[in-house]
Amino acid sequence: FAVFGDARNEVWDLLPSVYRGAPLNGFVLKRGEMNGTLTFGVSPTLQWTAGADFTYRDFRNVPANPFFASGWTVLTTNKLQRTLLDWPDRKLTLMGWSSLDAGRVVSRDSSRLLTPRAGLSGSWFPQAKGDRYVVTEQMQGGRTFGNAPLDELFMLAMERDTPGDLWFRGLVGTTAGRKGSAAMGREYGISQSDLKREIFEIPFLRLDAGPFFDAAWTGDPSRAFESRGVMTATGGEAILKTVSGIKLRVVYGRDLGGGGAFYTSITR
Repeated sequence: FAVFGDARNEVWDLLPSVYRGAPLNGFVLKRGEMNGTLTFGVSPTLQWTAGADFTYRDFRNVPANPFFASGWTVLTTNKLQRTLLDWPDRKLTLMGWSSLDAGRVVSRDSSRLLTPRAGLSGSWFPQAKGDRYVVTEQMQGGRTFGNAPLDELFMLAMERDTPGDLWFRGLVGTTAGRKGSAAMGREYGISQSDLKREIFEIPFLRLDAGPFFDAAWTGDPSRAFESRGVMTATGGEAILKTVSGIKLRVVYGRDLGGGGAFYTSITR
């Protein structure tokens, strides 16, 4: 069983390359969230996680639009994760998952919300002994149906509030400390491919580094947010891990259709 709470007071600039409406600079989003999840081991290869999520948001200095409607979101969440392949002799594993979030936006633009998602992830240690090298791949996609507010959209970029499996590593989601530069929309797909090598391991610390290649896409049925088509990026990533679980992540990526991006994060 896990419980999570979060409160934010954010300033946003929606760049013209992201939002097709009139320029929106300096608007404020105040947001509070609380959720709880319970995980069940259905079988040795199948896991089910169920939960509930309650979020309140308050937008300031925004136009009248469902994307910027203040109010509540109430969701039930379900996720199934299954081991599809476990081949110890070849040091190869493959996992699959699917999720369904269902609920309602309670605001002046009240709407039902339904978000199905699915993904695959795999890892392979190519050496017969040890784990110095590892190849990983993960891909996923999904879509939200309903009048999702701005903070419920999928956002693909490197940013502290974006889960790592949604990082498109050729783009930073903030500009001068303000959100609004990520690729976003109600539908998305992303693939992340990595080759990591152990650089060193000493008591309490391990450093892994290597190249990556990402491909991603976002879209929105309303066409309020720009679709950049299929985006691709490549670069290098280093991860410094401690025995206590603290992880320092350093990334330099280059969007093959644009410029470079440098980002660091600390998580646990």
